[in-house]
Amino acid sequence: MRLGLLIILVICSIINSIAQTSSIPFAQKRPVIDGILDEWELNIDLTDLKQVLPYRNSSKAEWQWDEEYLYLAFQIEDNCLTENENGNDNPRLYFNDAVEIYIDTHYDSKTKMDLNDYQFIISLNGESVIFKGDKEQIKEGNKVPKDVGIANIVFKVKSLIRGTLNKPGDKDEGYNIEVAIPWAAIGIIPHQNQMFKIDLCVDDIDTVANFKNWPDDYHPLSMHFSDLKGKADFGYPNDWTNVRLIGGPSIFYVFKQSIKENALPIICISLIVLIGLIILLRSQYKKILFLRNMPSKKDLKPLFLVEKENNSSILSLPKIQINQESVSKARSYIEQNITIDISIEQLASYLNISTRQLQRLFREEINLTPKQFITILRLERASSLLINGDLSVSEIAYETGFSDPAYFTNVFKRYFGVPPSLYGKA
Repeated sequence: MRLGLLIILVICSIINSIAQTSSIPFAQKRPVIDGILDEWELNIDLTDLKQVLPYRNSSKAEWQWDEEYLYLAFQIEDNCLTENENGNDNPRLYFNDAVEIYIDTHYDSKTKMDLNDYQFIISLNGESVIFKGDKEQIKEGNKVPKDVGIANIVFKVKSLIRGTLNKPGDKDEGYNIEVAIPWAAIGIIPHQNQMFKIDLCVDDIDTVANFKNWPDDYHPLSMHFSDLKGKADFGYPNDWTNVRLIGGPSIFYVFKQSIKENALPIICISLIVLIGLIILLRSQYKKILFLRNMPSKKDLKPLFLVEKENNSSILSLPKIQINQESVSKARSYIEQNITIDISIEQLASYLNISTRQLQRLFREEINLTPKQFITILRLERASSLLINGDLSVSEIAYETGFSDPAYFTNVFKRYFGVPPSLYGKA
C-alpha cells in the first residue's frame, strides 16, 4: 500500500515537473544583437499585475537558442526611465531600471545559488554585472551566497532607450535589451532536450533619488521587482522556471551556416568555377563560330588542284603566283606535325613572321584563314586514314590533332558533307 502510494506520488511529481517546464526554441535565424526587436515575437509576459496604475509597466520577453548562444530579448514599456548607478561590474545596478537573468546551469540547485548558478543584471543603458554562486559564502550560510564581477564571462548585450533618463516630468516610452550569452562561458553544452533552470526579472525604479547612501537591503516604495512567476524576491533557485531546449537546426540553417563559416574558400572556388565556365563558354563559342565559317571541300574546288594517289584525294597547293614558298613551308610544317593541334602563333613563329602577317598572307593568297588551312590539311589526312586504315573515328581524330572526337565529327561533316563514319562507304 505504502509502496503504491509512493509510486503515485513520484509519478505525480514527474507529471507536475513536466507541466511546469517551459520550452526554449531553436533560432533558425540568428538574432542580430542591436537592441531592435523586429525579429522577436516577445511571447513571454513579465508584466507585474500587482504594480499599481499608472506605474504599471508592460514587460515582454522571449528566448531562443542555437549551438553557440542563449538569446534573450526584453521590451519594457515604462513611462519613467530612471538610472541611479553607472559602470559595468557595479553590484548596485538593480537601483536602475534593469532586467535580471538567473541560470542554474546544472539543473541541480535547491534553495540557494551554488557554484553552477549565475545572475546577470543588465541596466537599461546596457551596463551589466555578473554574480555567481560563491563557495565561501555557501560555507558561511549566507541567505543568497553569491560573488560579484565574474571577469571570465564575456557576453553580447545591446540596449535601446526610448525616452530620456531621470526626468520625472516627461513621459517616456521604455527600453529594449537584447542579450546573447555564450553556452561555453557558463559551462553548458547545448543539445535538444537539454534541461536547466532560468528566471527572467524586471527591476523598475519610478523615483529619481540618491540610492548610493542607502543600505542594500532597503527597498523604498518606488522600487518594483517581478519575475516569471510574479515574485519580487529573486535569487532562490527553487523559484526559478524549469526550461528545456527544443528543436534543432534545419537543413537550410546548416547549409547557411556552412556557407558563412567557409565563406572565403567558397568564394575562391566559385570564382575559379566561374572563370573556368567563362573560358569553356568562350572556347565553345569560338568552335561554333569557326564551324559556321568553315568552307566545304566542294566550295574550294575552283581554288585547289586535287590529285589521286592510291585511290585517295590529296589536297594540292593552290595555283598562286606569289608567296608560294611561304605557303609551301607552312604546309610542310603542318603535315610533319599533323598529330599536334598547331596554334596560329606556333605557325607564325616557325615562318618567322607575325600572326598578323600570317593571316594577311593566307587571306590574300588562298582566301582562307591560317586556322582553316591547318584544319583542311588535318581533315584530308583523316580522310586518307579512314579509307586506307583500320583505326576508329576517335583514334583518327587524335591521330590528326583533334582533342575532341565529337568536334572532329562535326568539322569533318561540314567539310566533306558526310560524317567520318560514312565517309568512303557510299
